[in-house]
This record gives sequence, structure tokens and C-alpha cells, in this order.
Amino acid sequence: MAGGGQAGFGFGSLLEGARKLLNTVTYYTMKDRAGTVGTRGVGPLLDALVGESRRQGRTVRVHLVGHSFGARVAAAAALSATAPVSSVTLLQGAFSHYGFADDWDGRGSRGLFQAVPGRLAGPLVVTHTKNDTAVGLAYAIASRLANQVAAGLGGADDVYGGIGRNGALRTRAVTEPPGRLGAVGTRYAFAPGRVTNLLSDDFIPTHGTVAGREVAAAVLQAMTTATR
Repeated sequence: MAGGGQAGFGFGSLLEGARKLLNTVTYYTMKDRAGTVGTRGVGPLLDALVGESRRQGRTVRVHLVGHSFGARVAAAAALSATAPVSSVTLLQGAFSHYGFADDWDGRGSRGLFQAVPGRLAGPLVVTHTKNDTAVGLAYAIASRLANQVAAGLGGADDVYGGIGRNGALRTRAVTEPPGRLGAVGTRYAFAPGRVTNLLSDDFIPTHGTVAGREVAAAVLQAMTTATR
């Protein structure tokens, strides 16, 4: 054990907290694969489907919803597709909380998906919660396999923090004040081209528990906010 803001987590307890999301052998493979699937698979597929619909004289809207590594798939697809995307909702995303950042390190470094919000005809919505210990520990575990770790491991000040734990950080596109996932019927301040972080402590108790009515209502409202 260590004092002064330290917590005595051992290697085994760290892995236990993240077991539902990853293991240390496959984590980076899964992360890279998600980006590849979004860029080379889903993005081109969207272009083909929208193009064919237009040739048939039909108007379609594309709404992307992704959970965990699927959130990275959705973000990568929205970035790579030439077809217009109406809205993106990321449920407990398993990638960096700086993914949409304008300058995450103070030296002008942009997040990989920084351009995505400005390409949307509707909002980009992000659920995040401290209850998600899988995402909350994932990035720190991948880089810090030690017996003693800081109490703030995976938090907003951790360079390796996840978006499903802390929301989208250091982006001018984020709406203020931050939102909170509420009961069915809650009205959110969603806006086209803007990122809304929804603190979801009250309704998302674990990484995988994202099928509740409250989540569905927020996703539906994001879709109906889109202007095209």
C-alpha cells in the first residue's frame, strides 16, 4: 500500500476490473481492427448504400450508433464516408477521451476523429460514467502494469483515459454545460455539429448495460435533431 493519493491495486485486481472489455494480449489488436473496419468496411458500405438509394430516387438518412469498440468503428466510418451522416451516438466508447480533441497536448495535436462533429447534420452524443470500470481502466492498464497506481487512474487527467469514462475532452465542439442522461422524456440540448457528453451514472451501471429505455430515448432524440 502507498499513501499520498495512491491506491494499492495489484496486477490481478486491475485485470479483473477490465476483464469484460479486453485482455492485455488482444486489446491493441481489437482497437486497431475497429478502426480498420470503420474506415475500410463500414464507411465504403455507407457510400455504396446511399449512392444506390439516390440512384433510385430515395432520400435516406444515416445514423450511427456504436458501443465499446463499436464506437470506434462508428467514429472511423463517419470520418471516412463521403456520404452525409446525420448523427453519431457513442455508448461507452472504448477509445481515447481525446479522440475529438482540437489540441490534446498543448502542442497542437488533434484527436484522430477531430473533424467528425463538423461533418454531421446532427449531434454527436457520448455517454460516459464512472461506473464503467472496463473503459475506465483499459488505457491505463495497457501502459502501466505496476503494483501501485495513482488513485486517479483512468480519470479525466489521465492521458490514457477512455471516452466511455470521461466523455469527449479538449474539443471546442462540446456543448456546455455538460449534459446528464435522464429519464424518458428528458429534453437534451443536442445541436448539429456539436458534441454532447451525457454523464450516465444514474442509468448505466456497467460497461455493457446500454440497452435501457433511457439510453434508447436519448438515441432517438439525437436522430430527430438532425437537419438532414
